Amino acid sequence: MLVWAALLLLLLLQTPAAAQRGEPSSSSTSVAALVARARAARYQQDSLLGSYETVVRQRMSAGIGLARGLGTLPVGRPRLAARFESVARVGWHHELGAWGEVLGVRGVAPIAGEVVPSSGGDEPGALVLPYYPGRDRLWPVTEIRDGLPIVGNWIVHPLDPGADSLYAFSLGDSITFHLPAGTVIALRELRLRPRRPASQLVVGSLWLDVASGALVRAAYRPSVPVDLWPLFQREIDDEDGENVLRKLGPFAGAVREIIVEHGLYAGRFWLPRTRTVSGEATAKGARLTIDITQTFAYAKVTALASTSEYRAQQAAAPDIDPRNGRVRRGRWTGRDEDASCRPLSDTRSRSADSLLRDSSLSVMWGEGVRFRVLVPCDKHVLGTSPELPKSIYSDDEQLFSDTDLGALRKEVEGALSISRQAKWNPQPPTVFYGIERGMLRYNRVEGLSVGVAAERVLGNGYTAGGQARIGSADLEPNGEAFLERSNIGTAIRAAGYRRLVAANDWGAPLSLGASLGALVFGRDDGFYYRSAGAELGGTVRGSTDGWALGWRVFAERQDSAQVETGESIGRLFSHRGFRPNIQARAGNYFGGSAVASYAWGSDPTGTRIAGALRAEGAGGEAQFGRFMAEQSLMQGFGRRVLGTLSAGAGTSVGELPPQRFWYLGGGQTLRGYRAGELAGDAFWLGRAELARGSSLFRPAVFFDIAWAGDRDAWTRSPGIRRGVGAGITTLDGVARLDVARGLDGGGRWRMDLYFDLK
Repeated sequence: MLVWAALLLLLLLQTPAAAQRGEPSSSSTSVAALVARARAARYQQDSLLGSYETVVRQRMSAGIGLARGLGTLPVGRPRLAARFESVARVGWHHELGAWGEVLGVRGVAPIAGEVVPSSGGDEPGALVLPYYPGRDRLWPVTEIRDGLPIVGNWIVHPLDPGADSLYAFSLGDSITFHLPAGTVIALRELRLRPRRPASQLVVGSLWLDVASGALVRAAYRPSVPVDLWPLFQREIDDEDGENVLRKLGPFAGAVREIIVEHGLYAGRFWLPRTRTVSGEATAKGARLTIDITQTFAYAKVTALASTSEYRAQQAAAPDIDPRNGRVRRGRWTGRDEDASCRPLSDTRSRSADSLLRDSSLSVMWGEGVRFRVLVPCDKHVLGTSPELPKSIYSDDEQLFSDTDLGALRKEVEGALSISRQAKWNPQPPTVFYGIERGMLRYNRVEGLSVGVAAERVLGNGYTAGGQARIGSADLEPNGEAFLERSNIGTAIRAAGYRRLVAANDWGAPLSLGASLGALVFGRDDGFYYRSAGAELGGTVRGSTDGWALGWRVFAERQDSAQVETGESIGRLFSHRGFRPNIQARAGNYFGGSAVASYAWGSDPTGTRIAGALRAEGAGGEAQFGRFMAEQSLMQGFGRRVLGTLSAGAGTSVGELPPQRFWYLGGGQTLRGYRAGELAGDAFWLGRAELARGSSLFRPAVFFDIAWAGDRDAWTRSPGIRRGVGAGITTLDGVARLDVARGLDGGGRWRMDLYFDLK
């Protein structure tokens, strides 16, 4: 019954009729007229745009984000991999073209140990030209697509001729506002819905000026994840390097949102004011988050008195190298970057005319456009420019103080909601095997477990799939069938399954890394039981990786899982097999769980926090509830020293079965002891660490203390365990090696090698 109820809930989330979506009724003629007007305005050159000058503020960030899971979101350490930010004054002139003056630029790569911002030598990245007549306004579709060897691998523009066969258009809301001069501006929402789910087709909405067809606002994303390999491939010159990189794929990019907002200037010109994109890329389990935000503050926008003053300058078609598909640009024969310079304080730099005509200007490329640029005499002053925030690790509001990014996302969230999806049109299934999607693993219950999975995108946001696997040692078949609906940020999923479950609240015993440890070293820290039943769950994440929520309701049969193998490479030398597994309390269970995780801070020399709250309740064979909280505080002391304090506690009510005990021990909780050294229906733990060095390679010393047992003994806390040791971390703790010794209960020396990709 639970499965049927879950499927009914998923189907009720569909929006089959325009009246149910709240869409205003409209004739196909009015929709067609607005689309035709928008297509005409897309490349129409506004002959009266004379020039403009704007200050561009830009931030590009990449980080290792929070690990995702359906109802099982772990505590995630906030890790910033790299960040680049810049401020530049740029402009365009109808006769003289693009010009720029870099006011500030700096970048960091904390994951590689570069925590102090560097400046100089990266100015082209700051040269962002918001618009020139004839340029497509749907950023960044055109910029990326034009650089690809095969255009068909990228987004199909919804306003391309003939795109009606790929997109269904409908009218949405409307807005009318009055200008001081008495002019009335009418805007209309044009909703985009792909006729089939495909990475080349986008879903969202375009707000258009009804009179001119000009784009005013866009909120969209690819309807399914995008294959990123063509983007990587065109940047690789070495064939051997290309072959190695290809083996790390497949490379998939899930875009959460792309928002472009324009403002009206000089009473007639719609020019970009804010542009932002956020998404994530995955390859072989690794996950990288990407965020780009640009804002434009216009100092002046001028119009020509008549069209006779305009002399259009058509951009030459790109020269494509047939050997690798990359765009070739001829060597600039004018003045290059070693031209003479002048200080930024020079008052002549504030004049567009003197800047454009000055003979000391250098020439460089940005966004495929040739800029004449004023180069400062000392490029290192760019990193300390007063135009930049005090710290590169500050939040976005400090860099974009004139833009309410939160309000902008709130305004467009309906365009990217779970009800806005590509139409129902089932696509061919995709098959996964090997190390993809964890289809290959090793543990002491299954032995070598081999699986195969298949997924099929159905449309309307739905994906159906399943997997089957069997272990070489237990010969127990496991499988799962699911139906999921998602819009990247929100997901809801119903599944029926028979699976091997790890009871651990920390670590990932069924992951590839843990499997290698079990196979090579004969160390399996998982505590397993079998479950068979049905579940309904979901996740909700913020527009950034700052927080995430997960929930799950279930009805299942739980049974013990016996150890079926003792073989490992390590046993050839020690003659020791795997230890016994826990004995689960068998029976039928039904209940639910919820988890909230959060993270704040990105400065490795400052303060960072991360934590999680979890709750679970169940009835059936045993009635119980369990609750736990975790919190970590990381504090930098200068560039070389990092202190970390972590604490956690949990308790329960009712009769907790052994498969829902807390098991402490090992690298994630209590170093110096094996996993499961402490177990019970309540626990508390504390960890302190002091490390010195760079994020790339950092030695550390630590002290752990923990207790787990009967919750009635919470205040007396017998059996406390303490451990001390030293370790080495790399990539800001992504991988680490610890050597620790337990100080209580006959503790021994123990070494742990593990990965912390959260």
